[in-house]
Amino acid sequence: MLLATDLATAKDFYHLKLGLELLDESPYALNFRSGATQLTLSKTSTGMSVEQTQAAWIVDASTLNLPTCARAASRFRSTTRPD
Repeated sequence: MLLATDLATAKDFYHLKLGLELLDESPYALNFRSGATQLTLSKTSTGMSVEQTQAAWIVDASTLNLPTCARAASRFRSTTRPD
């Protein structure tokens, strides 16, 4: 679970910029799918810091399409991180 002070900005980042599938949305949380993994963003009024929350994905390298991954990484680096 990740925390976000602005769910609309977080939705734009994770869904529109990173391309994660939006599974569910409420005024309090967003739920996305990335492959077999689900990622939940919960609304907070206090924000977050790098020390509090981190997320990572472990993937089978044999299933990766490297050109596609490189393009996605390029899009990720060129965007700003949401609150």
